[in-house]
Amino acid sequence: MKSPHETMHSFLPKIRPLTQGVIGRPGIHARESVAYILAFTLVLVTVGVFLRWHISSSYQEEMAYWRERQTSVADNRTHRVLDWLTDHQADAQLFATHPSVRHALRAYYDAGQLPGRSAGALRELAASIDEIERLYSYTRVYVLDRDVHVLARSSRSLPLSPVLTEICRKVAETGSSRIDLTGKTPDETLISIGVAVVPEPGTLGASPTPAQPLGVALVVFDAAHTLFPLVTQEGVPTRTGETVLVRREGNDIVFFSPLRHVPAGSQYLRFPLPSAPVAARLALEGLVTFAEYNDYRGVPALAATRHIPLTGWGLVRKIDRAEAMEDFRRMAIGEGLTAGFLIILLGALLLFHRRDLMTRVVKKEEEKFRALLESAPDAIYLIEPSTLRILRRNRRAVEMDGYSEEDLARMTAIDLYPPEDQASLRIRFEWGSETGPALPIHTLHHRRKDGELVPVEESQTLVDAGGERLVLSIVRDITDRNRAEEEIQNLNERLEQRVTERTAELEDANKELEAFAYSVSHELRAPLRHLDGFSKLLVEGHHAELSPDALEYVATIRRSALRMGRLIDDLLNVARVGRKPLSMQVTGLNSLVEEVKAALNYENADRLIEWKVETLPFVECDPALMKQVFANLLSNAVKFTRPRKPAVIEVGVTYQDGARAVFVRDNGVGFSMKYAHKLFGVFQRLHRSEDFEGTGVGLATVERIIHKHRGRVWAQAELDKGATFYFTLGSSDEPQPEKRADSGGNT
Repeated sequence: MKSPHETMHSFLPKIRPLTQGVIGRPGIHARESVAYILAFTLVLVTVGVFLRWHISSSYQEEMAYWRERQTSVADNRTHRVLDWLTDHQADAQLFATHPSVRHALRAYYDAGQLPGRSAGALRELAASIDEIERLYSYTRVYVLDRDVHVLARSSRSLPLSPVLTEICRKVAETGSSRIDLTGKTPDETLISIGVAVVPEPGTLGASPTPAQPLGVALVVFDAAHTLFPLVTQEGVPTRTGETVLVRREGNDIVFFSPLRHVPAGSQYLRFPLPSAPVAARLALEGLVTFAEYNDYRGVPALAATRHIPLTGWGLVRKIDRAEAMEDFRRMAIGEGLTAGFLIILLGALLLFHRRDLMTRVVKKEEEKFRALLESAPDAIYLIEPSTLRILRRNRRAVEMDGYSEEDLARMTAIDLYPPEDQASLRIRFEWGSETGPALPIHTLHHRRKDGELVPVEESQTLVDAGGERLVLSIVRDITDRNRAEEEIQNLNERLEQRVTERTAELEDANKELEAFAYSVSHELRAPLRHLDGFSKLLVEGHHAELSPDALEYVATIRRSALRMGRLIDDLLNVARVGRKPLSMQVTGLNSLVEEVKAALNYENADRLIEWKVETLPFVECDPALMKQVFANLLSNAVKFTRPRKPAVIEVGVTYQDGARAVFVRDNGVGFSMKYAHKLFGVFQRLHRSEDFEGTGVGLATVERIIHKHRGRVWAQAELDKGATFYFTLGSSDEPQPEKRADSGGNT
């Protein structure tokens, strides 16, 4: 049965659900709270991972859409520009092969470069140029000789500028067509196509050499009204989308097409090559790319780059990233807000469920506590510390004190005890209300309503009841226990008396047994002496008359008589060990070992024995009996190492199970451990007497001496591999080891 102290500790965890609130109570249902937190965290992580994956997938899809859209527009605009340039270059080449152009140039050279003589051809050429300008929507049309002198121009053409003159000179020198840009603003940009005029196939014309062209045909377009609309026109309206054309001039990159975010009439936008927008540089390098770059404003944009053949121009199709990803951003924000709302809703549901669950759990725990309180075998009281008023008690308390609830309302906890116990009890209540921990069990008397005093054990502790400190008092009626203790005390006294009587009887029997053994041993000596003596006389007096068999029989009788004598001596020695009281002295074990070793060396002078003796401790023992222990153990070691050359015998100290033990080890014949239980029995032998002499009493004597010293002895061995004998002594002191100059040697 538990003590009141243990009972109190078993009830402490169960009283708190009765007095503490449902929500926010420290320490209640911690595992359930952790489970809810883990569940919420798992959902939060799952939603987060899914949302991240979904947004990432949507982002990749959005980027793929804009990649396809921007590259498609870039390819379309590139094809438009290239087709326009190719068509107009072909038209310029067709104009250069027009009969009127070639005829005028031949007439010019055939007349010896005298205009008067070719006036008719030039007038015809001028009329043709105006017609061609009208048909092909040229801005200007020029025909020049190989020295870049203007022979004819359209009526709307201005005088040839130095820039255009230089362009025509390069065409005349190389004989190759050229497409060039002139101007300083997109609105003033002119596109010129210069084509060499060559003689008709099979004619020399007026050229000095056949390889030189007759002249140069130059047509000029207004890019703002012809080429740029093909580039800037947007099929799908956007706020920031545009297609721009770039070209390289020296170490600069020039944006020469109209720019959406640059005011009209502004000059070309120029950037030094190292600091130019990446997309423009890639387009001029001929790379086909799509990625996020900063545009000419430094604004992040999704751009596709292309290169336009025939010209060395680059085309960049771009749209601001903010506009392109606007729908995606709205979608991501919407989904994030939705996920956040769902997480908040789930958290609220979990909190509501936990509150409801804990309310039901606390109610169930309160019911369980009431059942435990009412079924407790001890009386339990809940007491208010300041007034010592009893707030609650269980059924067992009602049975023990006998007071009604009306009686308790007029009483305090002190009134349940006799006057002689009230002062100490009040001190216990005051001390317990200040310190808090459970007080030690206190034995006193409980006063019932009828005045009967009941012996009880009481323990109090302070509990926290929803912020209010109450004293929990557990009272146990120990009337039956006191009665049982008295009965046990009486039984113990009678048992001790019987043990004393039986011990005296046993001691008397042991003394009689030892006296009998001593007497029998002495009585057996006379017949043994007679056997040995008369056998000796028989051999000495009648040796000639006895046959060899008879002499052997007599020798056997004499040997048996001698062995019987040794057995009687050993038996007397065992009896003396049992009777002799211990004479305890502090003794150095090395000195005892040296004495025994010296005697054995003298008796076995013809043998090679290697002794290994460690430094042994000083112990409190009977020196004579302890010397007998070493004599028996070491003589056995010498005897059973007889077949070994050399024999090795060790004496040392070790620790077994935390206790210091002395050991004697040899490299002799050993024995099988399955017969170890017979080692210390009287007259028990594990080897044949024909192999090793002995009576079987030596180890029994060792065991009896060690037991008298409150120690134990045991052995470990293996057949033909030697044996080790250990023994401990019952001294509680830890003696210092004996100092010796020589711990062992060889003999």
